[in-house]
Amino acid sequence: MAGVDWFNKAIIYHILIDRFAGFESTKNWNKPEFLGGNIRGIIGEIAYLKQLGINTLWISPFYKTSAYHGYHITYTTLNCV
Repeated sequence: MAGVDWFNKAIIYHILIDRFAGFESTKNWNKPEFLGGNIRGIIGEIAYLKQLGINTLWISPFYKTSAYHGYHITYTTLNCV
């Protein structure tokens, strides 16, 4: 399959945004509550990830959510004209 060769060389690192970087918190990581990790925190760690050999990021959803991991997406209906 053309166009998927990159995947054969991918070193994928999955990031749960809320738990990775971008927050200063003394909250307990073992509790299901928001810690405050963010995209800027991930950007700040790109050099570190490259040093590890990571060349592909799989980032958890970053929609409005009711859970720290991002997979309980909530939404509102938009009125389109």
